[in-house]
Amino acid sequence: MKKNGMHLYQHIQNHIVDLITRRELNIGDRVPTEQDLADEKKVSRLTIRKAYANLISAGILLAVQGKGTFVNDLSETAMVAMSPGLKKGLPGKIIIGIIFPEITFFFAPILKGIEEIASRNNYTISIMFNDTFERESNAISTMQANGLDGIIINPQRTGHPFDKRQYKQLQESGMPCIMVGKPPVDIGLDCVMFNSDAGAYDGVTYLIGKGHRRILHLYHSEHDAEALFERRKGYVEALSALTAKPDEYELDCANPTWLNALEQMTSGRDAVTAVFSDTDSLAVQAYLHLSRQDMAQLALEDFITFNDTDVCKKFGLLMPMIEIPKEDMGRCAVEMLKDKIEGNMHDGEHAVYSIFHPRIMK
Repeated sequence: MKKNGMHLYQHIQNHIVDLITRRELNIGDRVPTEQDLADEKKVSRLTIRKAYANLISAGILLAVQGKGTFVNDLSETAMVAMSPGLKKGLPGKIIIGIIFPEITFFFAPILKGIEEIASRNNYTISIMFNDTFERESNAISTMQANGLDGIIINPQRTGHPFDKRQYKQLQESGMPCIMVGKPPVDIGLDCVMFNSDAGAYDGVTYLIGKGHRRILHLYHSEHDAEALFERRKGYVEALSALTAKPDEYELDCANPTWLNALEQMTSGRDAVTAVFSDTDSLAVQAYLHLSRQDMAQLALEDFITFNDTDVCKKFGLLMPMIEIPKEDMGRCAVEMLKDKIEGNMHDGEHAVYSIFHPRIMK
């Protein structure tokens, strides 16, 4: 179940991190039991359990057998979370703000890379969330008001209407800022980004090189529209450049009946013979569904997907991957921000893009 475009367990995760950020929960404090929090939030205990498991995996919480779950010593984990207001009480201390939609699945490795370089430079990290435009605007204004030294932000890309005023204000403020992901149109902020259309092109080229011509593109129309556009662009360009008859086969997984459609498209005389997926979660769902059917199915090597969340590894599925170097992107973001804070970066008219290119992992 989703609320405001997020799964319920993600809301619980963000709630716990918010409590830590506001110092309502401190290092060593015991968090509510699964049942107590489930009763308070009126959700299932399984929802709480999943949220806690993700936070434990991220190093934010620590489970002690027989005693409960506690706030971990964040100075020794992949995150340091504190109130931005503490900057005023720490003269000479460099504090950088991180504004991400979440800090578990896609963003956890990026945060790990950020923490590595921040820790090396004795920076403190302050984390706030932007799973909605309202929270993003509040996070930006809060961090600016409290005099943080710089911000790393993944811009909010979902919701309606799409409001860029907070980015323009951030750009005009002169506060050192690095975006993770391509900045919205007309926003001239420096960024660290992954070349998604090149990744899609290389992924489809890999499948064509294995002899496939009828390649299905799996996507979800409710996901990041910009990433969707770029990945489809790479898919279409590879087919057009490398096949004599560039037939496009696409399936929108936002449709509740997409798995039924998948069965039809992977059976019969003109069945697709390979799958290029925008996300690994869609690829895993597709493969597992087909593997349970009493029908001809695609092998793992007939799939290729972006490694958004490493879910393939969690299921033990050795599927070819379009590698997104998330930890490297996090490290690069802090290095770029460090240069801006120290005044070593350009002061020209054009934004600097650090672009990471894809690797195919077989």
